[in-house]
Amino acid sequence: MKKLIIILFLLVFLVVAGVGGVLAYAIMNANAIAKQYKPELEKMASDALGSKVTFGDISAKVYPTARLAISNAQIESDKEKLTLDRLSLNVALLPLLQRDLQVKELVLDTPKITIYLEKDGFYIAGLPRKRSAEGAPKVASADAVSAAQVSADSSATPLSVTLERISLKNATIALVDKTANKTHVVKKLGAKAALAYDAGVVRLSSLDGSMTILEDVDVKFGAEDAKLNLEGGAFEIGEATAKALGNAFKVTGGIDPDDSKQALRITSDRVDLASLGPFYDVFAPGVNDLGIKGLCKPDLTVAWTPEGAYRANGTVGISEASWTVADIPLTKMQGTLNLDATDKGAKVTTNDTKGLLRDAPFTLAVDSGLKDKRAGLETVTAKIFDGTGTLNTSIDLEGDMPFTTKLSLIDMKIEQVLPALLPDNPSNISGTITEMSGDIGGTFNDKLMPSITGTAKMHLADGLIKEVNLGKEVLGGVTEIPFVQGALLNAVPEGMRDLITKPHTALESVTATYAIANEQLQTEDLHIQSDYFEMDAKGTIGFDTKLDLAAMIYFNKDFSAGLASMVKEIGVLFDDQGRLAFPVKITGIPPDLKVMPDVGDLVKRAATGVVKQEVQKQVEKAVGGEVGGIVNKLLGGDKKMPVAPESAAPAPDGTTPPAEAVPAAPAEEAPATPQEEVKKTAESAVGGLLKRIGGKKP
Repeated sequence: MKKLIIILFLLVFLVVAGVGGVLAYAIMNANAIAKQYKPELEKMASDALGSKVTFGDISAKVYPTARLAISNAQIESDKEKLTLDRLSLNVALLPLLQRDLQVKELVLDTPKITIYLEKDGFYIAGLPRKRSAEGAPKVASADAVSAAQVSADSSATPLSVTLERISLKNATIALVDKTANKTHVVKKLGAKAALAYDAGVVRLSSLDGSMTILEDVDVKFGAEDAKLNLEGGAFEIGEATAKALGNAFKVTGGIDPDDSKQALRITSDRVDLASLGPFYDVFAPGVNDLGIKGLCKPDLTVAWTPEGAYRANGTVGISEASWTVADIPLTKMQGTLNLDATDKGAKVTTNDTKGLLRDAPFTLAVDSGLKDKRAGLETVTAKIFDGTGTLNTSIDLEGDMPFTTKLSLIDMKIEQVLPALLPDNPSNISGTITEMSGDIGGTFNDKLMPSITGTAKMHLADGLIKEVNLGKEVLGGVTEIPFVQGALLNAVPEGMRDLITKPHTALESVTATYAIANEQLQTEDLHIQSDYFEMDAKGTIGFDTKLDLAAMIYFNKDFSAGLASMVKEIGVLFDDQGRLAFPVKITGIPPDLKVMPDVGDLVKRAATGVVKQEVQKQVEKAVGGEVGGIVNKLLGGDKKMPVAPESAAPAPDGTTPPAEAVPAAPAEEAPATPQEEVKKTAESAVGGLLKRIGGKKP
């Protein structure tokens, strides 16, 4: 029994001594062993990456765990370098002594990686920019790695390498977009992945990590069953997840540059639109100013090409969304957006979006696009305000978001439009915009209304100016005309007084073209057709409906004739169509309007008309014939020529009897010429007129 115990003790001692001896040898010679592997490791890494790889110092430690530390590793291609300051390999010690490099974990500590995006694709600094003629940068297979011989001793056993896990610590990745002259940086990237490598294919059984993007947006991610083909660049993901800004996303599928049918699918059950502010700041500046809220549900697929181009398509459902443009709120928006995007631009369409513009319900059909930071609403059709509007708009998504648009409005209710757009300026105008078109521009910011400029034309029908009767205001203001006692309003016949007692002004038709600037519409051809008058005007109409117009009002023939039956003298104010016409000035915001007839102009026109009538009457009476007709023409009166006296009839013998003798003038006074007679008669008429209106004969 004692012999057996002694034998067992000796065996244990020998094993411990043997292991201890091996460990002692490894500890004593670790650095020498590591340096011996350096050329082989450089060669293997160069073959795998297709770039020149060089290591700085390689040191080894075996306690408490075996580890190879590589400092100042450099990867160089196309005169660009990727430098890894600290790289370590946690290895199995005993296999290392057998030239079997079993890497339990490869740790990249604080690496800085730069990715360049150019028109012909993307590349990583230090790695080959283009695929080789055979397809991809040459990557060493497991067999090739095993056969690598770089030792001076050709009989040496090849170095065998296996890798079980890789980790990144505090990595920084800079994406330099040369096409847009912008740089995006990923910081604090940390990740751990369990992997296996076989024939150029890396398999990740698990991946967990986190990073910071867009300066301060933290992202956590993880994946299961991922596969990366180093030779072709294709990869597949069983399922990956990412969480950022309180939102969760799921990614499945894969990418194969040689197979456009392969794509990643990105989905989420709930994304808070308000939380995406950091993304708006980078990719759509100015959008944050809109105060976007609500939820969306994306379901998108994304694929890449070998040149770095991509294509994304799918749907984004929105619900309870809202935002505000220039103090105009859009709320309770819901629907589905259809997205089709590439690296060149994006296309967004929808047929079922609906919501509220302030309190007005609407539905939208949109066909829009985005290219080079410029959004184009190629066709937007909105059912709103009981009518239809179509827009073709181009918006620059940077800065003040300048835009240009062509618009067309059909059958919209203006009493709904104005309160929705200008709630602080309630309007007393109603009617249907049967047609409106225009070309306008401005900026989509808090100065939207002041920025709008352009041109437009409009037709309004079946409308009212509430609480104002323009015709009544005009007639009530026509006073102080010498031949009219009081205001013309008092002379309206009883049978027509219902027209002036109405509380509103009927707008049967309103047409105009406008130049738009400074929150005003400038017009030179405004025409209003009402129930008993029409009006031509020019001047300005403010966005708040403030009027400043110089107009000419024409009362219709029946109404004009009714007034003339009561005040015969106003016949001198009729136009050549038999309408009573007044010049007026209209200012204010309905219903607080000031309507001021130009009384001075009326007096002048009236006096001119009376002079014409009196002169014509006196001349025709005194002279008649040709002279009367000439004077009549000169004074612009009735163009009928006075009829000349008939000649005496011929006598039976064919001779013409002599005309009736005219008494001869006194010898001391020469007979007056026709011109002198006209002058005398005109002076008499003018003197009589001035006497009637209180003036003095000159």
